Amino acid sequence: MHRRPTALSLAIAALACLVAAQVHAQTAAATAELNRSNYITQIKASAAYALGATGKGVTVAVLDTGLNNKHGEFAASGRLLTGSNFSGSGAATDTMDRQGHGSHVAGLIGASRNSIGMMGVAFEASLLPMKVLNDKGAGNTGMSDAALRAIAGRADIANMSLGGSQPGDTSAMKYAIGKGLLIVAAAGNDGLANPGWPARFARETWANNQIIAVGAVDSRNVIASFSNRAGDTAAWFVVAPGVGLTSSYLGTGYASMSGTSMATPVVSGAAALIKSRWKTLRADQVANILFVTATDLGAPGIDAVYGRGLINVEKAMQPVGNVTTTSWNGRTIKVLDSKINPSPALGGIWTLAKNSGLKVIAFDDYQRDFQADLGANVTKPQALSLDQMLAEHSGRLQVTEQVLADGSRFTLALQMPEVQPAAAPLPFLGRNSQQKLAAFGYVSRAKDDGLEQAFGLGLANQYFGLTGTATGEALRGISALANPYLGLVPNAAYAGGSLPLAGGLRLKAGVLSSGLKPAWQGQFGLLADSGRAEAAVVELQRQFTHTALSLSWSGTQERGAYLGTQSAGGLALAGQARTQAISFAAGWQLAPGWALGAQAAFGRTPGYLSADSLITGLSAQRTQSWSLGLAGANRWVDGDRLTLSLSQPMRAVSGQLQMNVVSGLDEFGMQQRSQRIASLVPTGREQLLELSYGRPYKLASGQPLWLDAVLALRSQPGHQADAPSEAALMLRAQGRF
Repeated sequence: MHRRPTALSLAIAALACLVAAQVHAQTAAATAELNRSNYITQIKASAAYALGATGKGVTVAVLDTGLNNKHGEFAASGRLLTGSNFSGSGAATDTMDRQGHGSHVAGLIGASRNSIGMMGVAFEASLLPMKVLNDKGAGNTGMSDAALRAIAGRADIANMSLGGSQPGDTSAMKYAIGKGLLIVAAAGNDGLANPGWPARFARETWANNQIIAVGAVDSRNVIASFSNRAGDTAAWFVVAPGVGLTSSYLGTGYASMSGTSMATPVVSGAAALIKSRWKTLRADQVANILFVTATDLGAPGIDAVYGRGLINVEKAMQPVGNVTTTSWNGRTIKVLDSKINPSPALGGIWTLAKNSGLKVIAFDDYQRDFQADLGANVTKPQALSLDQMLAEHSGRLQVTEQVLADGSRFTLALQMPEVQPAAAPLPFLGRNSQQKLAAFGYVSRAKDDGLEQAFGLGLANQYFGLTGTATGEALRGISALANPYLGLVPNAAYAGGSLPLAGGLRLKAGVLSSGLKPAWQGQFGLLADSGRAEAAVVELQRQFTHTALSLSWSGTQERGAYLGTQSAGGLALAGQARTQAISFAAGWQLAPGWALGAQAAFGRTPGYLSADSLITGLSAQRTQSWSLGLAGANRWVDGDRLTLSLSQPMRAVSGQLQMNVVSGLDEFGMQQRSQRIASLVPTGREQLLELSYGRPYKLASGQPLWLDAVLALRSQPGHQADAPSEAALMLRAQGRF
């Protein structure tokens, strides 16, 4: 059934069309206004508008022929202040422009953004007209000096699109500069090598960097033929668009004019934008920001034609120099030096970073405040990669185990480097060997009293834990079954021993340390300086005919890391972390050549408080992990090996992070701080499934190879619930040629 439209629905539809048409017309008008104000695009002023900087709250005095206060760009703006007439003719408050120059200049500074005609660079700045030139455009330094004294303390910026060939008296300028006034002065239109006066005063020491000399360029950023050059005032000289600029004029009209007089108000407007965003800036700071952020033109660096170059508002609104913030105890922190690489155990930090929880207020060299997102300095969880899979599956390692004459076992892991190693080869490898010792382990034969000793480097997880039992030996190579808390001591050297107890139990104990000297690290290839850590472990094992059980306690102390998380600067965590953990593991020999293993571990790391970092503390962290592994050998051909594992990496199940950061400024520019507390429990649970198969193979030439394939599937990587699942496949053939 079809309903017939009612009169009301037709009226609503017509109104909607009318509104849409009006919006379109307004948008088109605004676009046309901006297009006629092409100097705004040329100096990239729209970047300031996007930050809310429009000139509001800043007063710009226009020392000129007056201002046409009847023009639509000014009349209804509410931004015209009562000025003064120093031109020598007319009433003291008669600032009406009857020549046109001053109105054109004022429009370029602050004409309204009203979708009509054109718009000023700082379209919400207050304008203070000071008539220092008569209706014929003539005047003298006495007139401008009187105006400078009058505006000192009333205006933030003085626009002086005027000048002469003689310097004149400087007392009024010195007085105004002493009162904190920024003076923007035209360089002159005589095509000379140096600016005219008063712009040329910018080079004087007493000017205190509070005078900006302005030259003109065309739409292609080429110096205008009429513009005076930077010359001996180059360090205080900038250029701006000054050829064919449209602006307000006499009556209700507009005019196109050229000259350094037109370029100067463009710079004054840019200065007003900066001042309106950061009202505590001094005049010399505003000028310096425009100087150091200008786009270089002409000869590289400060040159005698373009001086500093073309003003660039977009760059001027960005931080200059070091970007810093402060810790709770007042320590200065460089934002770019504040970094953190969370381990899976602290994946909640990445969640915090994604949700903009690490935004702070930071400051540049001019103490301007900016919002800095430290989340950009948080390392994203590593995706599955070939390098990672090679590392997990002994990319270029050759592992051999020898049983010595006395029954002791010696295990070697050798690395074949990409290039000949610089370190001298170990004696038992041979002088010409390209192999390099990566890890080793030694276990003595149990004596009559059942005692055994062990030591090694990089193979601690083959002695402690499930794979250190007779049943668990078949599960070696499944890295997921290793004790994750011993993994907090990377590439550890270890020493330990075991003794028998009643009831078939065996007690193991040992210590681990990653604090080897760099010389040893270089010799052992795979070892990297990743912070010093130590651990002590005590373990009870029980071996049955086809089953093994293991219960262990470990105490780990990290220096320079926190649960494997590396950090620095404002995001630095505690300098050391002590973790105690309990691990349960079991292994079963299901059938000849088949073994199954399971492991679960639970840890607790005490909290801490700190005043040197933006992260002022962590509560106690509770973590856990688990894994399952299946291994088969000699199933289809002699020497082949199949493994399957499913694991959850270490994950926080409780714990909070506390921050104390600068969150804003009050009306007086004083820093305001806030405290934030966030959970470190991540939103998801990563699970990693790995299937691998390897077998020996012999080429027709008799050359032996090892072929293997690894398939890895990972859900919720980094314990992030919204992270897409990952899959990776590695096919590899290894041989020695």
